[in-house]
Amino acid sequence: MKLHFFQETNQVSKTQDSTILLDICCGTGTIGQCVLQEYRRNNKVCCIGVDIIESAIVDARENAVANGMTESMCRYIAGKAEDVFPSLRFHIPAGFDLLESKVVGVLDPPRCGVHEKVVLGCRMMDTMQRLVFVSCNPAAAMKNVVDLCRPMSKKYNGRPFKLASIQPVDMFPQTPHIEWVGSSPVWIMSDTKGKVITCKAAVAWQAKGPLTIETVEVAPPQAHEVRVKILYTALCHTDIYTLDGHDPEGLFPVILGHEGAGVVESVGEGVTGFQPGDHVIPLYVPQCKECEYCKNPKTNLCQKIRVPQGNGVMPNGTKRFKCKGQELHHFMGCSTFSEYTVVADISLCKVSPEAPLDKVCLLGCGISTGYGAVINTCKVEPGSTVAVWGLGAVGLAVIMGAKIAGAKRIVAIDILESKYDMARKFGATDCVNPKSVPEGQSVQAWLVDKFDGGFDYTFECIGNVATMRQALEAAHKGWGVSCIIGVAAAGQEISTRPFQLVTGRTWKGSAFGGWKSIDSVPKLVDEYMAKKIKIDEFITHRFSIDDINDAVKVLHKGERSMAYLKKELYGSALEDANNAIAIDPTYMKGYYRRATANMALARFKKALADYAAVVRTHPNDADARRKHDECQKIVRRIAFEKAISFIPSMCTAVTVVEENYDGPHLDDVITAEFVNDMIATFKKQGKLHKKYAFKILLDIYAYFKEQPTLVEIDVPPKQRFTICGDVHGQFYDLCNIFDINGLPSEANPY
Repeated sequence: MKLHFFQETNQVSKTQDSTILLDICCGTGTIGQCVLQEYRRNNKVCCIGVDIIESAIVDARENAVANGMTESMCRYIAGKAEDVFPSLRFHIPAGFDLLESKVVGVLDPPRCGVHEKVVLGCRMMDTMQRLVFVSCNPAAAMKNVVDLCRPMSKKYNGRPFKLASIQPVDMFPQTPHIEWVGSSPVWIMSDTKGKVITCKAAVAWQAKGPLTIETVEVAPPQAHEVRVKILYTALCHTDIYTLDGHDPEGLFPVILGHEGAGVVESVGEGVTGFQPGDHVIPLYVPQCKECEYCKNPKTNLCQKIRVPQGNGVMPNGTKRFKCKGQELHHFMGCSTFSEYTVVADISLCKVSPEAPLDKVCLLGCGISTGYGAVINTCKVEPGSTVAVWGLGAVGLAVIMGAKIAGAKRIVAIDILESKYDMARKFGATDCVNPKSVPEGQSVQAWLVDKFDGGFDYTFECIGNVATMRQALEAAHKGWGVSCIIGVAAAGQEISTRPFQLVTGRTWKGSAFGGWKSIDSVPKLVDEYMAKKIKIDEFITHRFSIDDINDAVKVLHKGERSMAYLKKELYGSALEDANNAIAIDPTYMKGYYRRATANMALARFKKALADYAAVVRTHPNDADARRKHDECQKIVRRIAFEKAISFIPSMCTAVTVVEENYDGPHLDDVITAEFVNDMIATFKKQGKLHKKYAFKILLDIYAYFKEQPTLVEIDVPPKQRFTICGDVHGQFYDLCNIFDINGLPSEANPY
């Protein structure tokens, strides 16, 4: 039972001193117990729960005991609510008076609502001064609300309730709204398109100050921008580096954060690679694929928006965040410490909807940086020796990469020995505490002496100029390579004796692991899904966004690798549903709620399997059937899109044409002769080799990408222009049209 799910209900119920809380249709008693937990410290409150299902009452009593509630505080009665109400005074704990105490009712009906007798029972209970009606499906239960408020009549006796307020209450936080609104993030988010969104964010108002949870305004995306609903984010040392005032480019006030993941809410003009509902990871290293840096395979440092990103603004020089009338700076082009953010479309990549966003968000910086420094920047070979300074997330990722690369010896170096166990789990063969080096001997000299002249590769992951020198000078003479990954404070300089470099050592640096971001991060996600790289093991702390300053303290202490911030409670809800199903595999509500959670996370295949289970056992449940059908449509659509999405994985250069192939051959350019040969081949029921078919598709794809959406056609007077429409995608039909009307040419346009 997750008591924190019901915080909003506490606020709505407004219990006061000497209050009797009447939990109607209480189920396992969660809501009533949550309210009691919140208010019993400073108020005299008791709870009486009523439910017609006896097994639910048994569970409610067990939950009360588990939460430290005695029978004098919390009582549960099995029976019909309308029968219990008249005898309620006999069930009230000592010290409470039905006439003198405030009576607050909480009614949480089934999805279809409660029987009208329960409604009449509530109306007839004169002592009930307030009723909180909680519904996870308001549309189906609306009749109950109307009946509670109807004027007195022959059918509806008792005092009517007056509707005082309506408040959205997130009773089931793993869904984007109250249990269910629509059936996919695309539809859910359509209402906010083009509008300013008000949401929660952690704002850094000044350097060396705390982060403050504020309500901010997030403007709609402009041209070539994407607005993203951030579901999960991690806290990185780079964020703290700026918050502590060490970043020379640090600007305030600002929304920090650059390791996040979420769902596209809306896109700006000119954005073609994303649509609402896509699962995405913001990228602090963009990839425009147009600048000289992007075209050069030796670097990943795209420069297209480097200047505005460094100035804390969007590419057009403006900002999308406001708080209390003041504009807020963007951070590293990401600003993931906000429930919504706006990023450039070249600073975002789409990832598999099957990937857990609470894990792959960490690929936005640290893990990718350390892993890539090994794989891309240094290209560590099998059998190499490696030393790593600093066992934070980046250092552990270096160790992971070195193990994957086949290094025979990996030495982990850190002054906190509490980190050694984790380093060994990632692949470290040795752990060294620099403080244990004998007095009078430098760390690098000791390492060179102890480890056969030094290491083939060393990696500095701290950002300390002293350890940068240690790492270089511990690299093996003649061939050792030292890679700087950590970022030192502003104004600091590295130094060494030139002789260290003259004698064959190489000093390198690595940013984001050398990955071309948009091309590479989705592949890293796929590697994680295939269990080739670790992510789960990096997460050692979890915080809500409200507790972000506690996460900052953890990173300051350096006690763990990664502080991870949850902005949604998807994981908790899925855990609850899984536990319920494990206890009772026939508990269909567990399958329904697990499906709802997976649907909100866009894990459509898993959601469909659970909806199918519900529909099989409850074939007449129209609501479950509707959601099953909607989910099935999405699964089929995604499968179709995947089937026709050939471009990213196609490479015709390596496709071999077999010797027994007797069809037409295509060189670089499609000629009239080739098309005529192809038409003749088709007439004989022959086939075109896939190498050439793919080549044609790729050429057409490239051509259409270069064309504008609307093309102006000017047909000279008395000239013919052939329009081919609705050929059902059949290339053979198109060739028949060519055969009848002649091949396309300047004189015979199509």
